[in-house]
Amino acid sequence: MERKPWQQQDGESSKAHAAFLRYMRLPVESRSIDAAWRQSAVDKQNVSEKRAPPTWMQWSSKYNWVARATAHDAHLAQIEQERYDTLWAERRQKAKERDWAQADAIRNIVDESLPHADRFIRSSRTTIKGEDGQPDQIVITLGFDIAGLTKVLVDASKLQRLASDQSTANIGLLYGAALESAIIAGLAQLADPDETRLIETDSGEASAEDSATEAGRMAQEPE
Repeated sequence: MERKPWQQQDGESSKAHAAFLRYMRLPVESRSIDAAWRQSAVDKQNVSEKRAPPTWMQWSSKYNWVARATAHDAHLAQIEQERYDTLWAERRQKAKERDWAQADAIRNIVDESLPHADRFIRSSRTTIKGEDGQPDQIVITLGFDIAGLTKVLVDASKLQRLASDQSTANIGLLYGAALESAIIAGLAQLADPDETRLIETDSGEASAEDSATEAGRMAQEPE
């Protein structure tokens, strides 16, 4: 196994290596041979010594204390960075899984709502008296009230796409149109193709081509 720079080197005595470890373990900003020596002198209750003896200087030069301590600093920094990366990778994964699960629950709510699409229709009726013997006309104004449900679906879709590292571009257009189409398709099943009443749409929320479908539904309601 390759020997690490901060481990005892060939020819380095235990005493010399212990002196190096004192030097290496000092904070980088205050690390010096004299500081390491003073710490050693305090431990030995020899506080009068301020400067390292020549032996320490020789050991430092011969066994490359500066380079070895720097290598150890880099080693510790790498360990800390790996720990940090692992921690945040785990946090990101947990967040993705939570977002996916929550978005899935929201989608289920939307799916359960679609079979009841007719509940998202609001309507009003106006009777226009016929002139010159013409029959009265009943004007039915319809509008889709699906903005809230659409937003819920869009938000859920964004959550799941972000959780799976997919683009969220144009998702509002995609799912907004899809939800409205699903509601219109549901209403079409209730329509009476023979209905002849005049239908208007409210604020353009229902397109003109959907009028017959809406008329069929309203024909089945009591006047």
